[in-house]
Amino acid sequence: MRKVIVQSLVFAGLLGFTQESTAHIGVLPTSGWADGLMHPFSGIDHLLVMIGVGLWAGSQRRQPAWWIIGLFLAAMVVGALLGMQGVVLHSVESAVLATLIAVGLLLAAGNNRIWQPLGLAIVAVSALLHGLAHGAEMPETAEAFTYIVGIVSATGILHGLGMAGSFCLRRMQADVWVGIYGGATGLAGAWLLITV
Repeated sequence: MRKVIVQSLVFAGLLGFTQESTAHIGVLPTSGWADGLMHPFSGIDHLLVMIGVGLWAGSQRRQPAWWIIGLFLAAMVVGALLGMQGVVLHSVESAVLATLIAVGLLLAAGNNRIWQPLGLAIVAVSALLHGLAHGAEMPETAEAFTYIVGIVSATGILHGLGMAGSFCLRRMQADVWVGIYGGATGLAGAWLLITV
């Protein structure tokens, strides 16, 4: 138990080094694969949602985790392509922050307590919104394919961290931490919506 607490504190400390919610507001320059790879790590909104989706995918018994992750990545790419074509929501930042609340509630509800199609819809819509924001903010100088590959790679890494965490917590019979993470993610989303 002490090891889990220490790891949680280290994770929380690392999150402190990220910029508040800047992954989607055009603060950081982007121009290709490396920038696409770093983009998801530059905002706590993206970090919390991607790890949260990985946690949820790893905790599902009715749907293979890889299928859920594949759904997210595919929807995110569709959103990014739409964003690159100029399809934008008026308040995409608020919508992206609202995904923290949705994913947080999904995790806080606990394993198998939420209707599976609803959970998958939350995953897909969250991915689409994050993708829209990524695509809309890709600078004209960036090469679209390499930028998307970078974002997909980084998102896959974050999903993998979440899935690994879920599997470890299940082995230690400490699934309650998934719900705690979900509650913290939802609260962070609400706080960011109010303050940003």
